[in-house]
Amino acid sequence: MNIIKLFTVLVIFAFSTVSHAEEIDGRTEPFTNLYLKLCMKNLNDFEALRTQLTNNKLPRFPPVQAALFLKGHRGDAWPVPYQGQQGNFVLALPSDKNFCAIHARRVNQAEVERQFIKLVSKAPPPLISELKNKEVSENSTNGMMRTISYAWSLPQAKRKMLFTLTTASSKNANLQALGSVAMIFE
Repeated sequence: MNIIKLFTVLVIFAFSTVSHAEEIDGRTEPFTNLYLKLCMKNLNDFEALRTQLTNNKLPRFPPVQAALFLKGHRGDAWPVPYQGQQGNFVLALPSDKNFCAIHARRVNQAEVERQFIKLVSKAPPPLISELKNKEVSENSTNGMMRTISYAWSLPQAKRKMLFTLTTASSKNANLQALGSVAMIFE
């Protein structure tokens, strides 16, 4: 099966796992949907996503503000309005990495984690899912922070799709969720 077909399977699988809106609260659904529709769906070609956003004239952050979301990389960041939730979500696309991230100012941490695990802990065949990282840390600004990563790949493949979620429990955290998607080689 070629890689394009695998990405098609991935997108179909991803959208089918989050079809029960009654299970998702009002702050979790937008984050999960943006993660799926922007990052997971475009994993095969983040530059096409950048072009689409540019062509649709979605206003992007000036470089100084974008830098906050790009963590030292060149690229672009866009505030993403979603169903009336202005200012809660940001999409970041570094230009020097095969990486996409959705930042959320405020979400229900437990629900976002539950949906993320449900979404990526089982890969569609013939892909396999592997837990790569699960850690807890704490700092004075963000409180308890949890990071969870899963990788999807064909058995024995060196190229993998890496899905990562970091959440912060503090109501004073600058960001309560960061979901990212990347292609990696191991």
